[in-house]
Amino acid sequence: MSIEEDLYQHLKKDLSIISEIEDRIYQDRLPQNVIFPALSIQLLSEDFDYDTGGETARLPRFSLVCYAD
Repeated sequence: MSIEEDLYQHLKKDLSIISEIEDRIYQDRLPQNVIFPALSIQLLSEDFDYDTGGETARLPRFSLVCYAD
């Protein structure tokens, strides 16, 4: 599973979020005619951090945008 999918699944299970927006959590863009409130998640960049041990670490940056009436 990717970190994007992990984040999406984590948010969908968070009861404090679900109590406000139900299941309206979308990856990338909101669909047309969406009901508000809603949340969108977008991966902005994914840099790699190289260390001297030869291993790489993912350093993703996300945008989480909340929409309301």
